[in-house]
Amino acid sequence: MSDAAPKDDMASMEHPVFSLHPVFSLSVKPDMRELEYEHDGKRVVVVPSGKGLATIMDKDILLYCISKLVHQLNAGEEITPWVELSAHEAMVATNWRTNRESYQRFEDALDRLRGTTIKTNIRTGSTPRCGASG
Repeated sequence: MSDAAPKDDMASMEHPVFSLHPVFSLSVKPDMRELEYEHDGKRVVVVPSGKGLATIMDKDILLYCISKLVHQLNAGEEITPWVELSAHEAMVATNWRTNRESYQRFEDALDRLRGTTIKTNIRTGSTPRCGASG
């Protein structure tokens, strides 16, 4: 993780992994579609969790976690597989409201992020990464 450079990760920018579908973004019905992208031999398959695909709004939480990791890295701290945070801290940092509905939205977002699986054959650095991550 110490050589991670999220801003240089073009693969995730080229292949959308968050649900942007207008019907699902305004609906309470989860987006259960399996997304598949293929271009120049690069393949990405995004499989939803039981609560649906992670949404573009869920990306706020993911970006917040990345910013915490980068802060730890810049401070010379050890990077672990876990990111510790409180819901309130993340909601304030990402400009979410801190009401009851937002806490439920936050919990649902974590479920979608945790459960969304990404399968790809895209190389990262010099190591081929075939398989899934969630």
